[in-house]
Amino acid sequence: MGILGFMIACDLALAREHRIAARLQQTGEHIEPDETPYPLTQKFSWFATVCAFSVVGVVFLVINKDLEWLIHTGDAIPLQTSQRYILTEISFIVAIIMAYILTIINGYARNLKFFISTENHVLERVSKGELDVEVPVTSNDEFGLMAMRTNNMISALESRTQELNITRDASILGLASLAETRDNETGGHILRTQNYVRVLAEALRDNSRYTDLLDDYTIELYYKSAPLHDVGKVGIPDRILLKPGKLTDEEFAIMKQHPQIGADALAVAENKLGTNCFLKYAREISLTHHEKWDGSGYPNGLRGTDIPVSGRLMALADVYDALISERVYKPAFSHEKAKQIILEGNGSHFDPDVIDAFLAAEQQFIEIADQFADKAMKKAS
Repeated sequence: MGILGFMIACDLALAREHRIAARLQQTGEHIEPDETPYPLTQKFSWFATVCAFSVVGVVFLVINKDLEWLIHTGDAIPLQTSQRYILTEISFIVAIIMAYILTIINGYARNLKFFISTENHVLERVSKGELDVEVPVTSNDEFGLMAMRTNNMISALESRTQELNITRDASILGLASLAETRDNETGGHILRTQNYVRVLAEALRDNSRYTDLLDDYTIELYYKSAPLHDVGKVGIPDRILLKPGKLTDEEFAIMKQHPQIGADALAVAENKLGTNCFLKYAREISLTHHEKWDGSGYPNGLRGTDIPVSGRLMALADVYDALISERVYKPAFSHEKAKQIILEGNGSHFDPDVIDAFLAAEQQFIEIADQFADKAMKKAS
């Protein structure tokens, strides 16, 4: 009975541990494990030792009792009958003990599976870039300590990632602002166009052909990369870039080199730092935002779907902002006038799917233009 009590207590303790773990996972709470918990290996060793001595000890006691019983009964009961009684008794007791041992092993396996599956699920999400997750710390043992240290690792990784993102964003805006200071355009152009690109991409995602392509991560990279679309203008001479009037054919031919200049500069960064999605999209946008759907754009005369989605989105965003902004060669157009000009380019300048996305996000374009309007734009409006 003492051995059965010990095993029942082990089983109930494991069940209680599982209930606590499930509750903590639901509530998002944690326990604080000791830095030096009692080792699980020693717990296994003690449990295995107790089980072994329990089985041997109980069988020994049963055999000893049965031998005394045989001595007292003598020849009153046939030997075969006595043998059957003794083997049945031993088998029953061993079966009960083994059943409880297997129940305890199953309970521990259930708790272990809970921890491992939770840990794997969290690490899988972290591997996809999701850093707002935690492993529930649900036990005061090595597994609890492992969960706590995993959470500390995720927290440190999130902090480092935020720091890197801030550094990256500052570098992007610095480069983009440098390009803008050499142009007649204003700093608001950067903010407006990158927001246009984001709302365009979100609207385009409703099109079933783009749903899988335009996930949240990709759209965010488009948003971050968009300010570098005109970074190649730093390679255009001031006499052309800052010319107050219309460019000559020769000057415009030089101006048309800025997408390639920007793409080449970003390609150098890729070669030095290794290719990643951000540099890839930044290079695509720089190189292809002046390409046209019918193939009449520059610098490479790409046509249709040969133009990357990022370039197609940037093309419309850039043209729209140029239309509603004042330039030395033209006044700022109203939204309706800009919309009319863009619709005239449906299927020639712009991807028809992107035009549909523009119409779906039209009100958001108006709000972005108002939110990040330059002084000149506000005066014009």
